[in-house]
Amino acid sequence: MLNATADWLAAHTDARAAYVHVERDNVPARRAYEKAGFAAESAETDAEALARERPPRLLLHREITRR
Repeated sequence: MLNATADWLAAHTDARAAYVHVERDNVPARRAYEKAGFAAESAETDAEALARERPPRLLLHREITRR
């Protein structure tokens, strides 16, 4: 599903990258995104997450490849 979305973005938009947030402790989701080519770009600190009243998140990034 994630790869199909990236393929659609490549074919129908000028997007060069895709970004997603994932909760830091959600290991199954992180693995799924990493398997689809996403890599960690930045991490929210515990203090930032506490201030926003949510679990800490990672920002993941993937380049969109034109075929």
